[in-house]
Amino acid sequence: MTTSAPRVLMIGWELPPHNSGGLGVACAGMSQALAKDGCSLNFTLPFTLPDEVFPYMHVIDCGHVSPKIKRPPFNAYASDSKSKKSGRFPSPGSLMEAEVSAYAKKVLAFAKKHADQFDVVQAHDWMSLPAAIAIKKELGKPYVAHIHSTEYDRSLTQYLNTYIGQSELEGMRLADQVIAVSYYTKRILVEKYDVDPEKIEVVHNGIVPLLQDLNEIPREFAKKRPVIVFMGRLTVQKGPDYFIELAGNILSQRPDALFIVAGNGDMYQQLLFSNAGKSLSANVLFSGFIRGNTQKKLLDRADIFVMPSISEPFGLVALEAAKQKTPVIISKTAGVGEVLKSSPQVDFWDIDAMSEEVLRLLEDKNYRKKIVDKQLREISGLSWKKAAQEIEKVYQKILKKR
Repeated sequence: MTTSAPRVLMIGWELPPHNSGGLGVACAGMSQALAKDGCSLNFTLPFTLPDEVFPYMHVIDCGHVSPKIKRPPFNAYASDSKSKKSGRFPSPGSLMEAEVSAYAKKVLAFAKKHADQFDVVQAHDWMSLPAAIAIKKELGKPYVAHIHSTEYDRSLTQYLNTYIGQSELEGMRLADQVIAVSYYTKRILVEKYDVDPEKIEVVHNGIVPLLQDLNEIPREFAKKRPVIVFMGRLTVQKGPDYFIELAGNILSQRPDALFIVAGNGDMYQQLLFSNAGKSLSANVLFSGFIRGNTQKKLLDRADIFVMPSISEPFGLVALEAAKQKTPVIISKTAGVGEVLKSSPQVDFWDIDAMSEEVLRLLEDKNYRKKIVDKQLREISGLSWKKAAQEIEKVYQKILKKR
């Protein structure tokens, strides 16, 4: 880029090491690539991070919790206890709504004080959109709504009359431009949110080496057993219950197989009981949420990675698995399939078809090698540098209009 590179106020909700999933990972890779390309970045968070964690940008604490709390007070996509009991996402008056509203006020206060330090705003998902809306209304600054996931994906209903759904609807309506992480997501934004397709640019996520941490697992555990892995939030959106069904189907033919469910979520107890009810507990292990070196080693050890999501805007973890030379099976309703075109793609509900692919990958070494090699070629062209350049074009398009 030139010396006229945009100055960006990035409104986020999480960054590693305090992230609940792919949103924080994507924001970290994206912001680093933008900074390397010359963009000046102020990145707001609802919590504190040490300056040395992201030295290439200014991270601003816009939280309002106790200074002693150094991590996010809320999971990016969690609901409060009342919502969990009812099976619904946060409603008006919930703790999550209050947290997001308070965050928006803090971000707006920062923006007013430093209005001369940024040209454009970029807001990531619904937690950040209220702040972007407020900045545009009060300061007239243009903003980009970067959509990594939607309430439609998470709730799997067309009922969007919630605080979250309304934040998304208004946020995308007022945005100068919208970025979707896949064409699959773009279709949802057009069909379910009535966003003008001309207003939406698709920018696929990049991929970087997995972050390291101090957690360790043996690299060669279960040496003589095939290992099949699910990794993601344990919510209805991600289809972990279909993974449990898959395990039961495969184990009837390959009783030596080991299935690992890596993640946390509101379906955790339901899945445990379902697993026990099917007498699968000896062959299906629940690891909880993992990151960094633990995640890397598990994906490296996995013989197969399965993503049976019912509605997956992208699916960054599938790229991470492919990078570790692990064959990936993904649902047809996953945006990452636009990138991993050679990976077997099946309907999330078709357990028989999914089982056939698992067994073929386990038993046919030539087929397995073919899939792994093609996946590696497909992801070789992906990078956050490329994604950042596409995002910068969106900035320039907005600023040119102004």
